[in-house]
Parts: sequence; structure tokens; C-alpha cells
Amino acid sequence: VLVDSDRFLTGLMRLYEGARDKGSVSVTMKRSAMINKRSRKARAQEGEYQCLVRATDGKKKLSTLISEKEQVKFQTAYMTVLKASMDALKKRTRAKRTKKGAKRA
Repeated sequence: VLVDSDRFLTGLMRLYEGARDKGSVSVTMKRSAMINKRSRKARAQEGEYQCLVRATDGKKKLSTLISEKEQVKFQTAYMTVLKASMDALKKRTRAKRTKKGAKRA
């Protein structure tokens, strides 16, 4: 579902909340024209591109288009959403390093 950037960020926050206990969320970004082939050449000459951002949890899909002008604003808001949703991550336990020939306990 293609939505505007504000709705995308609130929907992304809901996806992260739903996957907090169990599950995962995939987010992809790529450059996109999202226009027909005739006007694509004209836009490429202008030098203005858009970024297509997609998010899914396997069941629900969200997507939005970000213009070059909105990119910095969107990235800061996206970073805030990521920081808020990363508090449920578990710390990784590392195996203790031992000297050569010594047995692990």
C-alpha cells in the first residue's frame, strides 16, 4: 500500500510493536522513478529522483515515495523510529576466549 511519509512512519512503528516479542520487520530502500517510460527520460535529464521505501512483517506491507527535498526530514524521522524500536533487542552473549590447549568450563 503506497502511503505518504507520515503514515508510513506511524505504520512502521506499529509493525515494530507487533514484532517486538516474536517476528521480524524488513525494510528496503531503492531509487525509483514510478512513472511511465516516456516521461522517465525527461525526468532523468532533470536529475530529480525519488526513493521507494518498503516495509513488511510478512503479513502487512507498507511503501512510500520520498523526494530529494524530503529525504533529510524523512531520514531523521526514520532514525527516531528505529531508535525507539530497538530497545527490545537482546544483548549478544559471546563465548569467552581461552588460551590454546586450555579447556572451556
